[in-house]
Amino acid sequence: MLHTATFQPHPQRPNHKNLQMAAQNSAGIRALLEVEQEAQRIVTAARDRRARELKKARDEAKAQIDEYQREKDLKLKKLIADGEESHQRDQQEAESKIQEDIERIRSIGNEKMDILADELIDAVLKVDPQPHKNAASSAARSA
Repeated sequence: MLHTATFQPHPQRPNHKNLQMAAQNSAGIRALLEVEQEAQRIVTAARDRRARELKKARDEAKAQIDEYQREKDLKLKKLIADGEESHQRDQQEAESKIQEDIERIRSIGNEKMDILADELIDAVLKVDPQPHKNAASSAARSA
Protein backbone atom coordinates (compact mmCIF):
# COMPACT_ATOMS: atom_id res chain seq x y z
CA MET A 1 0.00 0.00 0.00
CA LEU A 2 1.25 3.25 -0.94
CA HIS A 3 1.15 5.93 1.45
CA THR A 4 -0.11 9.07 -0.05
CA ALA A 5 0.11 12.18 1.85
CA THR A 6 -2.90 14.38 1.94
CA PHE A 7 -2.28 17.80 0.64
CA GLN A 8 -2.61 20.50 3.11
CA PRO A 9 -2.04 23.94 1.93
CA HIS A 10 0.89 25.60 3.43
CA PRO A 11 -0.23 28.32 5.76
CA GLN A 12 0.37 31.66 4.25
CA ARG A 13 3.21 33.33 5.69
CA PRO A 14 2.41 36.78 6.75
CA ASN A 15 4.25 39.11 4.57
CA HIS A 16 4.90 42.71 5.22
CA LYS A 17 2.21 43.91 2.80
CA ASN A 18 -0.53 41.77 4.42
CA LEU A 19 0.45 42.95 7.88
CA GLN A 20 0.41 46.53 6.77
CA MET A 21 -3.07 46.15 5.23
CA ALA A 22 -4.35 44.43 8.35
CA ALA A 23 -2.95 47.22 10.51
CA GLN A 24 -4.51 49.82 8.23
CA ASN A 25 -7.87 48.01 8.34
CA SER A 26 -7.66 47.74 12.10
CA ALA A 27 -6.72 51.42 12.39
CA GLY A 28 -9.55 52.32 10.00
CA ILE A 29 -12.04 50.31 12.04
CA ARG A 30 -10.81 51.94 15.24
CA ALA A 31 -11.10 55.34 13.62
CA LEU A 32 -14.65 54.57 12.45
CA LEU A 33 -15.58 53.37 15.94
CA GLU A 34 -14.12 56.52 17.48
CA VAL A 35 -15.98 58.71 14.97
CA GLU A 36 -19.19 56.80 15.67
CA GLN A 37 -18.70 57.21 19.42
CA GLU A 38 -18.02 60.92 18.96
CA ALA A 39 -21.14 61.24 16.80
CA GLN A 40 -23.14 59.45 19.50
CA ARG A 41 -21.77 61.87 22.15
CA ILE A 42 -22.73 64.83 19.92
CA VAL A 43 -26.24 63.46 19.37
CA THR A 44 -26.64 62.76 23.10
CA ALA A 45 -25.37 66.24 23.98
CA ALA A 46 -27.80 67.77 21.44
CA ARG A 47 -30.72 65.80 22.89
CA ASP A 48 -29.77 66.81 26.42
CA ARG A 49 -29.43 70.47 25.36
CA ARG A 50 -32.80 70.32 23.60
CA ALA A 51 -34.43 68.76 26.67
CA ARG A 52 -32.91 71.47 28.91
CA GLU A 53 -34.07 74.22 26.55
CA LEU A 54 -37.60 72.78 26.39
CA LYS A 55 -37.73 72.52 30.19
CA LYS A 56 -36.44 76.09 30.49
CA ALA A 57 -39.05 77.32 27.97
CA ARG A 58 -41.84 75.47 29.85
CA ASP A 59 -40.66 76.93 33.16
CA GLU A 60 -40.53 80.45 31.69
CA ALA A 61 -43.98 80.05 30.15
CA LYS A 62 -45.36 78.79 33.48
CA ALA A 63 -43.76 81.75 35.28
CA GLN A 64 -45.33 84.17 32.78
CA ILE A 65 -48.71 82.51 33.15
CA ASP A 66 -48.44 82.65 36.95
CA GLU A 67 -47.48 86.34 36.81
CA TYR A 68 -50.38 87.10 34.45
CA GLN A 69 -52.74 85.23 36.80
CA ARG A 70 -51.46 87.22 39.80
CA GLU A 71 -51.96 90.50 37.93
CA LYS A 72 -55.53 89.57 36.93
CA ASP A 73 -56.32 88.40 40.48
CA LEU A 74 -55.07 91.72 41.87
CA LYS A 75 -57.15 93.66 39.32
CA LEU A 76 -60.22 91.60 40.21
CA LYS A 77 -59.72 92.16 43.95
CA LYS A 78 -59.25 95.89 43.33
CA LEU A 79 -62.43 96.03 41.22
CA ILE A 80 -64.36 94.16 43.90
CA ALA A 81 -63.03 96.48 46.62
CA ASP A 82 -63.84 99.57 44.51
CA GLY A 83 -67.31 98.19 43.82
CA GLU A 84 -67.94 97.58 47.51
CA GLU A 85 -66.75 101.09 48.40
CA SER A 86 -68.90 102.55 45.64
CA HIS A 87 -71.88 100.49 46.79
CA GLN A 88 -71.44 101.64 50.41
CA ARG A 89 -71.05 105.24 49.29
CA ASP A 90 -74.16 105.02 47.09
CA GLN A 91 -76.11 103.40 49.92
CA GLN A 92 -75.09 106.13 52.36
CA GLU A 93 -76.04 108.81 49.84
CA ALA A 94 -79.43 107.16 49.26
CA GLU A 95 -80.12 106.88 53.00
CA SER A 96 -79.10 110.50 53.47
CA LYS A 97 -81.41 111.61 50.64
CA ILE A 98 -84.28 109.56 52.10
CA GLN A 99 -83.77 111.17 55.53
CA GLU A 100 -83.71 114.64 53.92
CA ASP A 101 -86.95 113.88 52.05
CA ILE A 102 -88.63 112.60 55.23
CA GLU A 103 -87.59 115.73 57.12
CA ARG A 104 -88.80 117.97 54.27
CA ILE A 105 -92.17 116.19 54.20
CA ARG A 106 -92.52 116.47 57.99
CA SER A 107 -91.70 120.17 57.95
CA ILE A 108 -94.24 120.77 55.15
CA GLY A 109 -96.79 118.70 57.08
CA ASN A 110 -96.14 120.66 60.27
CA GLU A 111 -96.45 123.97 58.44
CA LYS A 112 -99.74 123.02 56.80
CA MET A 113 -101.23 120.92 59.59
CA ASP A 114 -103.76 123.61 60.52
CA ILE A 115 -104.90 124.02 56.92
CA LEU A 116 -105.14 120.25 56.48
CA ALA A 117 -107.13 119.82 59.67
CA ASP A 118 -109.55 122.56 58.65
CA GLU A 119 -110.06 121.02 55.20
CA LEU A 120 -110.69 117.57 56.70
CA ILE A 121 -113.23 118.94 59.14
CA ASP A 122 -114.98 120.87 56.39
CA ALA A 123 -115.09 117.80 54.15
CA VAL A 124 -116.68 115.73 56.91
CA LEU A 125 -119.14 118.31 58.22
CA LYS A 126 -120.25 120.00 54.97
CA VAL A 127 -121.97 117.26 53.06
CA ASP A 128 -123.16 118.02 49.55
CA PRO A 129 -124.72 114.78 48.36
CA GLN A 130 -124.59 114.20 44.63
CA PRO A 131 -125.16 110.98 42.74
CA HIS A 132 -122.18 109.18 41.38
CA LYS A 133 -121.51 109.96 37.73
CA ASN A 134 -122.17 106.33 36.74
CA ALA A 135 -125.48 106.38 38.57
CA ALA A 136 -126.45 109.69 36.95
CA SER A 137 -125.64 108.44 33.42
CA SER A 138 -127.47 105.18 34.05
CA ALA A 139 -130.65 107.04 35.20
CA ALA A 140 -130.52 109.26 32.09
CA ARG A 141 -130.33 106.24 29.81
CA SER A 142 -133.22 104.43 31.38
CA ALA A 143 -135.55 107.46 31.18
